[in-house]
Amino acid sequence: FHMNSVSGSTAKGGGAVSIATSQASSIINCTFVSNEQKNSGGDGGGALYFENTDVAELVSPLVDHCTFFNNVDQASSGSAILSVNAGMTVQLRNSILADEQMEEGLVLDVLGGGIFQSLGGNIATDDTATTYTKNGAQNITILDHATDLYSTDPKLDDLADNFGATFTCGLLENSPAIDKAIAVDSVTTDQRGYWRLDGVDNKPDSGAFELGAFQRLQINEV
Repeated sequence: FHMNSVSGSTAKGGGAVSIATSQASSIINCTFVSNEQKNSGGDGGGALYFENTDVAELVSPLVDHCTFFNNVDQASSGSAILSVNAGMTVQLRNSILADEQMEEGLVLDVLGGGIFQSLGGNIATDDTATTYTKNGAQNITILDHATDLYSTDPKLDDLADNFGATFTCGLLENSPAIDKAIAVDSVTTDQRGYWRLDGVDNKPDSGAFELGAFQRLQINEV
């Protein structure tokens, strides 16, 4: 998802993707670069906007092994992801949330009772702090899993053709995202279709791109 946008006075959020649902959903192995929510009076979410349409229901969409880089929200409510309404819990795992401005409280935000749950392996360029209340406490750090890194530069390369069907942001050799992800059986390849586990240390990288991967899953129709 590259250079998509929403604009105008009726635009609510989600420069790349807006999901309003009470059903289960997931976004896995995707790259979001330079998407923009252009309405300063909108809700927010420069790249992704999640809204629970039935507050009587609990919904927990999963964002797994995704890379967010230099997305923009003119409402200053989450350049990467905004979580909206009671009952909405956006689950984050093994993802990179990066903005070169590295302003505090920029990449993730909440509105109307929406929250996040970190499942670990995430990296963010800011402190992921928000003032929403959870269990009576305020100034919550969203990326609170023991394996998360925040206020950290993930050292991403520019969006480019890295020998896949779609463009990706590679990892520089000294990236803290290398071997940072939590291995899960449900995600065995990266965005390009390259195997994540090498059979040696079996430690995948965070984000949508696996550095050093050389074996690719290819299925041909016969």
